[in-house]
Amino acid sequence: IQTGTATGRLSSKEPNLQNIPVRSTLGRSVREAFVAKEGYKLVSIDYSQIELRLLAHFSGDRALVEAFNHGEDIHLATAVKLFGEEDAKAKRHFAKAVNFGLLYGMGPKKLSEDTGVTMSEAKEVIKSYFATFPTVKSFIEEIQERVKVDGYVETILKRRRLFDYENANGMQKAGILRESVNTVFQGSAADLIKLAMLEIERMIQKEELDAAMLLQIHDELIFEVKEELVDEIVARFVDTMEGVLTLNVPLVCSAFVGDSWGELK
Repeated sequence: IQTGTATGRLSSKEPNLQNIPVRSTLGRSVREAFVAKEGYKLVSIDYSQIELRLLAHFSGDRALVEAFNHGEDIHLATAVKLFGEEDAKAKRHFAKAVNFGLLYGMGPKKLSEDTGVTMSEAKEVIKSYFATFPTVKSFIEEIQERVKVDGYVETILKRRRLFDYENANGMQKAGILRESVNTVFQGSAADLIKLAMLEIERMIQKEELDAAMLLQIHDELIFEVKEELVDEIVARFVDTMEGVLTLNVPLVCSAFVGDSWGELK
């Protein structure tokens, strides 16, 4: 469904195939029921940390851009900057929660709930994060200030989402500020994967490739590909997805091949 979400992501219903949990035993067993036909393989290709790469691209934050351009583990690099080399590995999960959480307007209360630290510790970590990545803070604030004035935000391909900030009440205003930031990143990620889908589908049709696009789950595409063509076609699809738009940091994809959907991750 093209119009099922406010940010522009595609959604799925009857059944909702995007919502089958990947980490639960039941979810995995449901995924294992989807199998490739004989002589074919299922292939999953997904963008790695696309929203954080977009954050680096939009904000131009030097530390983030350098980490991505040098192929570093971004969560570990963040943990090193926040907690020092010695504690970085143990705190990687914490840094990951902060990295992704701030894209969705997460405050100290949510960080505290998600990671089990106290509210005061969560406040300190967020403060420290913004001190470490100062241009990230100013870019996020800029999105929030612009939405108050313009009444909309734009994705990377200039798609707009409108917000009636002026007539909102206090609680709605706080929600708009969170959603405006989320829309820029999630909406831009949706733009990129839609571009990739169009490019790949054109390639499949034009060259009559023995491959079919089956499903999109946010930053991931799933295909059914003739077994003997898997290596060649996957390399071409990955190349297309990584080159769909030029950012200040590289777009990177991971590919997985299996006989069933459950084997793909």
